[in-house]
Amino acid sequence: MFFSIVVPVYNVERYIEECINSIIEQDFDDYELILVDDGSTDRSGIICDNYSFNYPQIRCLHQSNGGLSDARNKGTELACGKYVIYVDSDDMIVDRHFLGNAVKIISRSKHSPDLVLFGFRKIYDDNSYREYRVPFKAFLKEATVNSLCKNDCYQLSAWGKIIKRRILEENRIKFRLGVLSEDIDWCAKVLIYCNCGIVWNCTAYGYRQRMGSISKRVSVKHLDDIENGINICIDLEEECDGTYNAEALRIYISKIVSMYYIVVSRQKKSEWRSRRQYAISRLDYLKNSKRLRERLIYIAVRTIGFYGVMNLLGVYDKRKHNYGNGANN
Repeated sequence: MFFSIVVPVYNVERYIEECINSIIEQDFDDYELILVDDGSTDRSGIICDNYSFNYPQIRCLHQSNGGLSDARNKGTELACGKYVIYVDSDDMIVDRHFLGNAVKIISRSKHSPDLVLFGFRKIYDDNSYREYRVPFKAFLKEATVNSLCKNDCYQLSAWGKIIKRRILEENRIKFRLGVLSEDIDWCAKVLIYCNCGIVWNCTAYGYRQRMGSISKRVSVKHLDDIENGINICIDLEEECDGTYNAEALRIYISKIVSMYYIVVSRQKKSEWRSRRQYAISRLDYLKNSKRLRERLIYIAVRTIGFYGVMNLLGVYDKRKHNYGNGANN
């Protein structure tokens, strides 16, 4: 079996059929679809059972609510495919040729890639969308993981990746339980154990923007979890110091730290004060970053101070969301 597609499911009866249909309508059938019903209290579990009854390639597991990380971990443990793909249950695959083309790309590569990275579409309630391609000049590029990170191709999400299952299994890479932004350290672990990767500049993943599901302000726990995720990444960097992927991991950490600055800038000013010391303690990761955004944040903090940067990032973020989200039809 070539692909194992893992879909964690929790109270998404409005969206789950579209998600499943986008997979079973693929023009390639050497895959298994693993639906993990994480204690849904709506009809999501029943819908999943109906699909598993009618489609032999679909398996459905029901469990008490353990959270997104637990559901993904359980699905990964059941996986039998050579490669694993994660799809969130309110998202979808927007290209019915996606799996078939992915097999061709992997099979024709010079090496057996550990990782394939691809782009996505943000899909809005009015069915308009905006494409986000992997930022690489070549439409299709095979490269080392270091090169992928240097070119800003490695994104912070479990989806948007096709991962060799052996990498996850042999290195016991799992999502941490009970945390938010669980992808942070999981992506770091994937990064340090992969060597060869492929950038595929398609936008086959549909990332649904649900009304009310995305809030700029996050909880104190969420901010704490992001900090813990960054700390784990830094510990990993120390463990792999001098190894092949150490540089890639540092580039990745700089990206997460810049994201942390942006997330903190969206919070109340009282939260700025409580996070200032931690943010400044991680500032050096931005100093020699490959990306201009990180270097500019570093220079700005050293020039106008932490609070000045928080104000500037807040203004930039507001303008971006008010004027920068035009959609393609």
